[in-house]
Amino acid sequence: MTFTNVAMIGLYWLFLSGVVFIAGSLVSRLLVTIPSGAYKCTPGGEGKCLGEKAIQFIAIISAITFLSSIIHLTLHCSVMTGTSLKEVFSVLPLFITKTKYGILSIARTVLLMIIAIILFIGLRHDRIWVTISGVIFSLLLVGTLAMSGHQGTKGYASIPFVLDIFHIIAITVWIGGLFFIRYCYSFFLKEADIELCDIFLKLINRFSNLATISVAIVIVTGVILSILNVESISAVTSTFYGKILLLKVALAGLIMLFGGANKMLLIPRINTIKSLDWCHLISLRRKLDVSMTAEVVLGLAILLATGVLTHLSPGE
Repeated sequence: MTFTNVAMIGLYWLFLSGVVFIAGSLVSRLLVTIPSGAYKCTPGGEGKCLGEKAIQFIAIISAITFLSSIIHLTLHCSVMTGTSLKEVFSVLPLFITKTKYGILSIARTVLLMIIAIILFIGLRHDRIWVTISGVIFSLLLVGTLAMSGHQGTKGYASIPFVLDIFHIIAITVWIGGLFFIRYCYSFFLKEADIELCDIFLKLINRFSNLATISVAIVIVTGVILSILNVESISAVTSTFYGKILLLKVALAGLIMLFGGANKMLLIPRINTIKSLDWCHLISLRRKLDVSMTAEVVLGLAILLATGVLTHLSPGE
């Protein structure tokens, strides 16, 4: 694998992680943080909770995602056309307008620009319509991932393609929301004021329920798609694609173990702790923080494996 291929996969991983963060954050903002009241938190002084600055961080990530998408497209054009990086710009316009991947890249660019504009407006006027419209356009952006994936190359009017869309959206809501809650609302997991206990409970329970539904969809669609993409059991162990797929499944299993422990053990215990036992409650919250941090790391690893699989064919 050449340096260009490695760079292309790395940039796609950065782009994919950005898309997942943007869409997952906006969905979680709509369904978790706004209903729980956590999106307007300024406890303990400035800088301890980033909830009020969430739009700013999502906007920054959208800019990074936009840039990584453009650079990835350039490298992808170089690899697919066999053109050197010095001469790639001479064929890039034709590649963008005449190939399916190029056209999808234009669509992604437009969607990212629309999302950035919406988020920019949200910096000045943070209204509910900003979040709702952001969710709509970010999920359309997620849909382009399925369109350029293996199932998309086989046609859009098929059950596997529809399953792939649900699979990718569920991963996005789950992992992207996890990034968002862990990064912008870690205050609630570590040193939350006792007065905000009710908000924390609403926040974590809402996200736990959303993540549980998402994981169920990921498992069902993932199993079916794996069966469809891998022709035989031997192909799993004898091909690079199959080995990366096994690694992705193993990572997914680990992150589900952490999520399951949170859902079945930590969160129920947190829900039953009385406010008078504040030290015990903080201890459990910090354990939840560690567990969610591990989930974030595993989530990034899963997205990296997904990026590698996207640039391989099942027979390789």
